[in-house]
Amino acid sequence: MRNIWTKYLKLRYISLQPPTQVFIVKYRKAVEISISERYYIMINKIVIHFTDGKIMKGTTADFFPNKDIFHISNMDNNKIYEINLNNLKAIFFVKSFEGDSLYQEKLNIERVGLGKRIRVRFKDDETLVGYTQGYSLDRVGFIFFPADPDSNNEKAFIINAATDDVHFI
Repeated sequence: MRNIWTKYLKLRYISLQPPTQVFIVKYRKAVEISISERYYIMINKIVIHFTDGKIMKGTTADFFPNKDIFHISNMDNNKIYEINLNNLKAIFFVKSFEGDSLYQEKLNIERVGLGKRIRVRFKDDETLVGYTQGYSLDRVGFIFFPADPDSNNEKAFIINAATDDVHFI
């Protein structure tokens, strides 16, 4: 087990290419590894909203709330991009990329164990209602859970600089 973690900590980022190829990008050089080598990697489906209104869909394996930079494998062209949090409004961790544009989220649902209820208004006047366990102005952002468990969003990382008003309700 120690060898796996040692190898994992040396990685810059990881990209999975269907159906069975696994590429590990070490020091900006892609190296194909055999499937027999076991790496425990969490691949997240994300939708990134930039402050200028652009949206990018893809997957990431190296997002951490305490890091300013992460990578996304773009769903449209399979290219890997380096993303700086300073250019973002929010990162939405989604169940599916399609979603349902006609679905109206329910804002009055009580959810236990997700923290304090919060209302977030962005500078572009979009408003989200949900829960957080760690809102602080001293950090770059915070994890947000939607009020509606049937939402396509599992959670979001909200960038504080992109918000206009955040308050507990």
